[in-house]
Amino acid sequence: MRYRPFGVNGQASSALTLSFDRPDAKHADLVAAAVCGLESGVNAFECISDNTVGLTAIGDAIAGLDRTMLLVGLRLPVSTEAGPRDLSRAGIVRVFQDSLKQSGLTWFDYIVIEDPRPGELDSAVFATLEAARQARRLRYIGVSGESSEVDRLIESGEIGLLCVRYNLRSDWAARNRMKQALANRLIVIGSDYHPKVVKTATGYTEASHGRPSRQGFLGLQFFGKPKPSGLERMGAYAFLERFHGWTPDQLCLAYALTEPALASVRICVGDAESVTAMTSVVERELPNGISAQIEMARVIDLG
Repeated sequence: MRYRPFGVNGQASSALTLSFDRPDAKHADLVAAAVCGLESGVNAFECISDNTVGLTAIGDAIAGLDRTMLLVGLRLPVSTEAGPRDLSRAGIVRVFQDSLKQSGLTWFDYIVIEDPRPGELDSAVFATLEAARQARRLRYIGVSGESSEVDRLIESGEIGLLCVRYNLRSDWAARNRMKQALANRLIVIGSDYHPKVVKTATGYTEASHGRPSRQGFLGLQFFGKPKPSGLERMGAYAFLERFHGWTPDQLCLAYALTEPALASVRICVGDAESVTAMTSVVERELPNGISAQIEMARVIDLG
């Protein structure tokens, strides 16, 4: 495992953050995944606020370990099964109390409020979160998203952490957002390293009913034999299927790990097998020539 600075206080984060978000995952599988991660050198974990199974699994896996050597984050989505999130003082206090109780922890290293709307994070919200910091229940206040509100918060000095989508399709706007975050001394965590929208990139059309439309003799279109993999239907990025010893998922992760601005890259896992497969990527280098292919594919894909 490799490590990167997490803030300016000398703490380090593993290159990967294990996120326990799968609603169908079993407690035993998540505990096994967390233990496997710890054995591989992972020291960073995340969970959304309404996932009791995930929170409990994290707490059980790290019980008895030196908490100061670990990083545990809590994410507040826009809505949960219980309805829209409540950022009133009572709502925030309730989320903290419930999440700490379920995990058995005494503090979270950071909280990420996902996709905040303009005006949603007002002075009362920050006052409540600051009170949690003063009570040593929280260390960093963070947000995620790509809106103008997130850009404003980056410059405001009111947050200390940003979670940003970063992958092989990230454009200049995403890269500039990370640059601005670093300029304001924010910790940056990457997410969505393997974009689902890649499946609808150049070379895949709904009209072909899942079959790639190919250019034939004299420019005529014809439908080829259906291919089993979604990645083989995504045109510009089909080359990701053709690297021996690598899966497309591993290649996408390895590419995200090349970005030095990221303190860690979040991966969603549900069992020990998936953790083993992805932690092995950290010590590997991207295959020769793939960076140039990714750049060319992005030009074709994004125009």
